[in-house]
Amino acid sequence: MPWETPAPAILADLGGMRPRALIVDRDAAASEALAVFLASNGLLAMTARDGRGMDQALETARFDVVILKVEPPMQDGLSICRRLSSAPVAIILLSAECEEVDRIVGLELGADAFLPKSCSPRELLARTRAVLRRRERSSVGGASFGPTYRFGAFGRGDRPHAERVSAARRASGSTGSDRAARIPRQSRRGR
Repeated sequence: MPWETPAPAILADLGGMRPRALIVDRDAAASEALAVFLASNGLLAMTARDGRGMDQALETARFDVVILKVEPPMQDGLSICRRLSSAPVAIILLSAECEEVDRIVGLELGADAFLPKSCSPRELLARTRAVLRRRERSSVGGASFGPTYRFGAFGRGDRPHAERVSAARRASGSTGSDRAARIPRQSRRGR
């Protein structure tokens, strides 16, 4: 079976703030080991063995990031990436094929990051956190900080100054672009 019933932790935390990762990899042992590592570092992680299992998982629960291992022939993994690019989920590709053209094609098809399959779990965790931070910032357009994800001891919500600035902007209706409009043209050119 390509996808098992989600662990109770995934279903119980659907309203929670822990980021959820779906690992798509044919190698069950490697994907389970990665899921355990990610879970021990603050993410809720599940696995699927192929595109069909991934589809079932995405219908069952909401995920913040899909970690997709792309194996030769790369066409299947890249077609999955293309399909996912319109979904509201970050995509991280892992592949043994890390030639420049492979990375460019993966990124052009919608991946947020492309890492070699041989990368360490810690590097993958750091990249996952970075992608989630960027997605969080871009999805809110700078008006607010959106959901707060907590990765163990590393919280992304402990920003009192940034929260005060955001609250002040919301209260004044300022977006940042109108502040630039108030600066005289000469000073914007550096004169």
